Amino acid sequence: MSFLKTLTFTTANDLAPSLIEKKRFKLIKALNDQLTLLDNPSFSKTRKKWVMIDGEKVLTQKNMPVRPWWKETLDGKVALTVRSGLKRLEFEKGKSAIVVANLEMLSKIIKGLLDAVKIGELDHLLNEKVETTAIVKKKVA
Repeated sequence: MSFLKTLTFTTANDLAPSLIEKKRFKLIKALNDQLTLLDNPSFSKTRKKWVMIDGEKVLTQKNMPVRPWWKETLDGKVALTVRSGLKRLEFEKGKSAIVVANLEMLSKIIKGLLDAVKIGELDHLLNEKVETTAIVKKKVA
């Protein structure tokens, strides 16, 4: 038996993640940042950038603050919004925030959202956002 007959082949296009998978990975990363921010309020990410200083390229690092997606309401509860890019995800028509009893429960909610994103429960919300941005790009061009 030849070696090539033991291999399984596929098209190279299948290797790249789809647009919805890219959105899912970005949302998972952002939710993990929110969990870290909840544990460490002074958390910030570092961004590396090449800049020209005196005619030479130098690699610099800049601290980028991570902004919380939650706010405390007047009655002591916490309102959590989930963002994809710059837009808030609407779970129901006109409702883009999740009410949480207190800050201690917030980590459980964020972990639950992480699990939901990983298995694809929020794909319909991410997909709506992807379709609307595609329409806007077509109108501009």
